[in-house]
Amino acid sequence: KNRKGELFAALPANYQNTQFYEAEGCGKCRKTGYAGRSALHEILLVDDDLRKLIVKQVPTATFRERALQKGMRTLWEDGIEKASQGVTTIEEIFRVFPRNPAAVSGACKPAWAR
Repeated sequence: KNRKGELFAALPANYQNTQFYEAEGCGKCRKTGYAGRSALHEILLVDDDLRKLIVKQVPTATFRERALQKGMRTLWEDGIEKASQGVTTIEEIFRVFPRNPAAVSGACKPAWAR
């Protein structure tokens, strides 16, 4: 199985049929296909429920699972979304995140993986 096939196989189900863009090189980007930077963001809106968990100092895994249930957007999810919009490539996201965070032992599954 080629590297690109492995990358696409690791995508969340809701992105399996998405058209992703490939980096094309030019003189301006020194044939890399990338120019400038784009940030990935992990977004969490803290409500009263999450605030109580923080005050209780619950284990990180417990807090993360509750945050994901409440719609927290992870860096991984933001990266996949930006790749689907052509802001970056799927290859670049997998370079930054070599493995799906949900596959890492002890990690909580993101919303799309449940």
